[in-house]
Amino acid sequence: MKMLILLSFLGLFSSSVLAVVTVPKLEKDQYAIFLNEKYEVFKTEKQDGLEFKQGCLKDKNCQALKASQGKTTTAAKSQSFHPAASFCKARGGKNLVATNNLRDEFNFCQFSDGSMVTSWSLYNKLNKKK
Repeated sequence: MKMLILLSFLGLFSSSVLAVVTVPKLEKDQYAIFLNEKYEVFKTEKQDGLEFKQGCLKDKNCQALKASQGKTTTAAKSQSFHPAASFCKARGGKNLVATNNLRDEFNFCQFSDGSMVTSWSLYNKLNKKK
């Protein structure tokens, strides 16, 4: 699968360069996410119905793990088309889209330390329905 990325240089209306970026070949338990103009390949680990980027569960300072241990909330009705992405942002994360070996897309909530948890699992665990 190829993804086209339009890179604009020298201002808003200047010339542009078209670059083709190929999604790396992934194994069954891997994800790829496009960050900083390249793909990062990673695996995940699960705990309590949540799926974290591998390594988070062993790190006591992992921000994704800390965010998942927060208080359960009742989210106000969101005008957002993507409530899990909005919930991620409210927790201090950035919602990103990763792909797996079947090219299915998954939302991950990434924190400033690089740790990630799936956005929907975080939302479902900590958001009580009204």
